[in-house]
Amino acid sequence: MTLQFTEREVKAEMARLSKGYDIVRLVDPEECHAFSVGADHSCKYGEGCYSVWRSTNRCRNCTSLRALKTGMELHKTEIKDGDLYFITSRPIELLLADGTTFSCVMELIRIERGRGMKKDGHHAMLQKGFDRKVFEETLRMAMQNLPTGVVWFDMSGHCIYANSEAFRLFDVPDSLAKLEVILKDWFQEDALSSPEATVWLQQYGEKESPRSLQICRYPLNDGTGMDVGMYFLISDCTQDQKNLDLEHFGTMHDALTGIYNKYGFYRQARHVMDDNPHVEYLMVCLNFGDFKLLNGLYGMTKGNELLVRVGGMLRRRYGQDPRTAYGRIRADRFAMMIPEAILTRTTISRRSRRSCTGSRPSASTCRSRSASAASRTGACRSRCSATARFWRRAS
Repeated sequence: MTLQFTEREVKAEMARLSKGYDIVRLVDPEECHAFSVGADHSCKYGEGCYSVWRSTNRCRNCTSLRALKTGMELHKTEIKDGDLYFITSRPIELLLADGTTFSCVMELIRIERGRGMKKDGHHAMLQKGFDRKVFEETLRMAMQNLPTGVVWFDMSGHCIYANSEAFRLFDVPDSLAKLEVILKDWFQEDALSSPEATVWLQQYGEKESPRSLQICRYPLNDGTGMDVGMYFLISDCTQDQKNLDLEHFGTMHDALTGIYNKYGFYRQARHVMDDNPHVEYLMVCLNFGDFKLLNGLYGMTKGNELLVRVGGMLRRRYGQDPRTAYGRIRADRFAMMIPEAILTRTTISRRSRRSCTGSRPSASTCRSRSASAASRTGACRSRCSATARFWRRAS
């Protein structure tokens, strides 16, 4: 069950949990940002939540997004600079001062320093009597054919080894000098400053079609345990990232109409107000009277056709206007946030009639339903005003 907190209660709970955790923070996993609630009750968004792990995009195993979707507390482990991070993602609902509810996640992070590398006494072993030169050649060939890019750097920051997959990933001819230049220019600033173990995601390639690469950095030791450099394991996880993006798309969009669902509408509304702080908006709610009767008389297929038509109408009318937000928030209910200057009651009525034509048993029935929807607009505006005030403060 998702816990509910007022603004004051969540601050007290975070202060209490901070005694047992190294980091306690609120995260909006749909936006991939940590945030806090200010004294003026506004949501102050900070850096991307994934930046803690030195990543440039959403984590492949984003437990906070899954926790928000499922309402279940989830756990995962991350490695950064040789330290282990144990993360708990706890879904909560914030009850804001104006009575609105905001679903988010409280992340509880415990850090264990120096435990990012295995130091349990186990070592790799070679069978006694096996020819070491044969072993070295066999190991070299095995690394050469790995599906993961392997790159070694010495303590001076010079590239001393790379396998064929590393050259392929960066589209470089077999030249360590050229690969070194590319990696030094592409790596994050401190990637070569420390050999401590860490993992992060980084994009490489053209802006139109960048690839997502996962980089694992580990220390390179000699036989005595002294650090003599570092090595990187680099793998292409572009498809995995695309799958995650598709999953995220599904959480933001309605499967039937293809427009935003409730959560996508909330997010888009905040973006719109962030980009247009001086524009006055109207929040409009549209739903159909006796929609269950329509489904009962003509079947759910006809009812779904009507919803798809309304979604298409909204997309055609407002989809190209970056100042608007719209979505299907549940069942037969749609929400729109539109600049007051371009919206009139007549517009709503006219557009509604056009969207319904052909989907009702008769034109007169269509008009009556449209008029019913339009007549509710004023009441819906007042019911949605609290939500509008919340998003205005969040901008």
